[in-house]
Amino acid sequence: MEAGRYEVLAAVGEGASGRVFKARETGGCQRRVALKKVRVLEQMEEGVPAFVIREVRLLRKLEAFDHPNVVK
Repeated sequence: MEAGRYEVLAAVGEGASGRVFKARETGGCQRRVALKKVRVLEQMEEGVPAFVIREVRLLRKLEAFDHPNVVK
């Protein structure tokens, strides 16, 4: 994520793997988006946790869908 590209509006929820935020793009059309910040700092000594790799792989597969709710 590029620094300054999004303005966080509110925290939406928190789960075992991270937090989700409601945000708005700062330039262009200023779409509202959801941002997920994944918690991995505690486990980084052993490498990237498997759940992070699975989540990134799933999100990349979603890029193939042409749907307005899926951010590229």
